[in-house]
Amino acid sequence: MITQTRATPIGLDVRDGYVYAAQLLPAGRGYTARRLAAIPFESDQPGGLSEESVWTIDAVLERRGFVGSRVVIAAPRDAVRSSVVSVPPGAEGEVVEAIARSDLARNHQLSPSEFELACWELPRISGAASGAGTALACACPHEAVMPLVTRLGSVGRDVVAVDLESRALARACEPCLSRTDSGLRLIADLGWSSSTVLVMLGTTILYERTVGEGSLAQLREEIGATLRIGRNCAERAIMARGLTPLESGASGRSARVFTMIEDYASAIADEIALSIDYAVRRHGLPDASEVLLTGPGASTPKLDEHLAQACDVPTSTLRPSDLVTLDRGAGVLDDPCMLLAIGLARATEKGA
Repeated sequence: MITQTRATPIGLDVRDGYVYAAQLLPAGRGYTARRLAAIPFESDQPGGLSEESVWTIDAVLERRGFVGSRVVIAAPRDAVRSSVVSVPPGAEGEVVEAIARSDLARNHQLSPSEFELACWELPRISGAASGAGTALACACPHEAVMPLVTRLGSVGRDVVAVDLESRALARACEPCLSRTDSGLRLIADLGWSSSTVLVMLGTTILYERTVGEGSLAQLREEIGATLRIGRNCAERAIMARGLTPLESGASGRSARVFTMIEDYASAIADEIALSIDYAVRRHGLPDASEVLLTGPGASTPKLDEHLAQACDVPTSTLRPSDLVTLDRGAGVLDDPCMLLAIGLARATEKGA
């Protein structure tokens, strides 16, 4: 029997019409994913859950064998505000947090007591004054997360932490970020409504870039409009064939779909290249050694090969089985879309 105390909280990634849920078990130095689920929902509240949806999702979690009431959610991406703050020589801990909270409140017109704070020290910038330091600070106003916290609480779910999507993704990808050298790597999370590129030095997030233009959802709509097919058929056209090379002389519908997916991939490649250029120039680092793909869009066939060639950087698609052991109850969802939920499930671990 799996006890609640052994299992992690349930990581709930709520976005783009799905709740991605993950619950893990500690296993030696790593984890076993005992339950993974992707639950579709409908809501007239962007990024949120209706009262009806939250009851349905609660019932599905119970039926699928998730245990305990504790859950971890992600701060809404569009509500998070960030700043790079200067840190005096020798400052650490509560002093850095106080500086970060003050800077964020001033820069973003927030009340210092009305937002959650996360901050971490950045590596020394090439050419910076001796002793000077910087930290990346992020804030999420309480009002942005309380509606979801309240809704989950109404069905007995206890939100024990609210995490940043970026930190949850980096945490989930730790086995790949720390298994070799600590050089520059990128995580490209390809969602339906937007894509996010994280620039990593080892397990430290240096920089985050979120792009809504040219999203996977826009690609789906363009394919649907061009071919006069429904949303589900357009989605299958992306995920079934992707960038698999066409037969010589192919034309018509297949060629049009291929060109649209190729344009989407090229836009992602441009964002990756811009992020690498920024990190190299600002931090004086060598070029990136690897790009890791996560999120629903990472399942597009041959996308990793296209990006590797376009960016001239080794690129691979990450799945849960690359990072954790899959229990029999989780194996059917070995999908890149589950990685954020896995990172959220680990948010309360020591040192997270």
